[in-house]
Amino acid sequence: MTIHREQFQPYEGPVSSPRRRFWVITRQELRLAWQRRWIRRLLLLSFLPLVVCLVILYVELVIKKTLNMDLWGGEVFDVLYRAQSFFVVLLMAIGGADLVAKDVAANAHALYFSRPLDLFGYLAGKVLAIAIMLGLITLIPGVVLDVGQLLLAYQTDIPAFLAKLVQVAAYSILLSLVAGTVITCLSSFGWRSRYVGIAWIALYFVSNGLSVALTEAVSPGARFSAFSLISIQALFRDSGRLFYAADKPPIWPLVCLVCLGALAGFILYRRIVALERREA
Repeated sequence: MTIHREQFQPYEGPVSSPRRRFWVITRQELRLAWQRRWIRRLLLLSFLPLVVCLVILYVELVIKKTLNMDLWGGEVFDVLYRAQSFFVVLLMAIGGADLVAKDVAANAHALYFSRPLDLFGYLAGKVLAIAIMLGLITLIPGVVLDVGQLLLAYQTDIPAFLAKLVQVAAYSILLSLVAGTVITCLSSFGWRSRYVGIAWIALYFVSNGLSVALTEAVSPGARFSAFSLISIQALFRDSGRLFYAADKPPIWPLVCLVCLGALAGFILYRRIVALERREA
């Protein structure tokens, strides 16, 4: 029998820049997500509201010449993003609940940080993965709808069209980053992605129910109530209206949404530090 002696051979190939090493995690998470059937189905279904909005805009364009009707009242983006928020919540529960939970269950953080990857690279890779998925169902439909309005002659002012495009892009990026940070933070406290997803959906709907109950009890019929700031659903909706709606709400929902993302990011950072020390 021939015996082969093996010796350690160091890697001599190209090494990625430390600033781009987080992309390895992002790319891997996106690849794993795309392999899941339910995520592919959800991404496909998330474009259904866009199709419905475009069809109704076209029908309105046809009948407007004779009936002089305005079905949307200029709030087509509000209708679109109200529908998209449902898919955002589901995608966060299905695609983001296991981002850190699977590493917690496998005690994998010691392996991550033994490689040339720092804490911020790990967090950036995880958050960016879910943010890209959320951007697919917020940014792309908004841009297509804005272009559709231009092609259907709803918007003939090119500067206004470009301004709306920037507003939609800004809101989509902000929502994707905040929502991605929140679900990644929740994922860091779980060991099973199923329970993390259930906890997120419960938090989303319970906060909205509590907000509605307090508003009806204290200030029924009010155009804006401070109790709406405790509803995650209201924060998502009203923050978007600040960007694309003609009748803009107060700025407080946007402030609270940014604060929510910052708080989730801080808690996530402290949680990963604690996990790293525990596994060291």
